[in-house]
Amino acid sequence: MKKMIVSLSMALLVAGAMMAQDRPARTPEERAKAQTARMTQQLGLDADQQAKVASINMEYAQKQQDLQATRKEGDEKVKGEGMKLHEARMAAMKAVLTPEQYTKLEAMEEKMKERVQDKRKEQKEQKVQKVQGAQPVK
Repeated sequence: MKKMIVSLSMALLVAGAMMAQDRPARTPEERAKAQTARMTQQLGLDADQQAKVASINMEYAQKQQDLQATRKEGDEKVKGEGMKLHEARMAAMKAVLTPEQYTKLEAMEEKMKERVQDKRKEQKEQKVQKVQGAQPVK
């Protein structure tokens, strides 16, 4: 019985790891292009703004990727750097966008932040349920 539970637990772990790898990581260029297209549509950017926003998005997508690579190496000095990058990007956007567009951007960012927090909470709850469900009944 004990071997069966251990085997089942290992199978669940492998299956979970495989599902997490289904979606390939996008390059900084792909992320910046998608972000620029979304912002153009939702904020109504003109051609000049679109070019400037694309440049800003590309710069910060590359910096974000570099930061993630450093984080994977286990460098503890990068704590808080993600927030600094975000704040710098938003400051650059504020210089390009109209006040109305910037307000919309802030609202979009807040909505996205809430979605990410909800998703993390949901994933955490699912993980707890899996762990509780895999424990043998006494």
